[in-house]
Amino acid sequence: MAPEIRHWPEQTPERRAYDAVRSVPVQEENDTNRLGYHLFLHLKGELPDLDEVLHVAQARLLCSKDEAKRLIAAALADTPIGRGDPDATAEAASTAEAGMSEAGGAESESK
Repeated sequence: MAPEIRHWPEQTPERRAYDAVRSVPVQEENDTNRLGYHLFLHLKGELPDLDEVLHVAQARLLCSKDEAKRLIAAALADTPIGRGDPDATAEAASTAEAGMSEAGGAESESK
């Protein structure tokens, strides 16, 4: 008999991280799982920005990295991170936006 899969409760950072990456188009489900795990590490403060999340997760994206960052940042801005703490929501959204602005600046310099 296969073990039962239990999902994280709604208000946990783990659940919010995995839900935030669900809209990012990838080749297979495991790519989404890796993105969710590494986004969770970012929300815990272990990864500095969304660029690092995408780099370390090594997900096979079916869109550009900029589009993936935009989708993740939008999902984080729409859902509270943490246990219903509105300050955590604002912090996660600003962190995601900072990651996006850093990427935009680095990209424009390389052109």
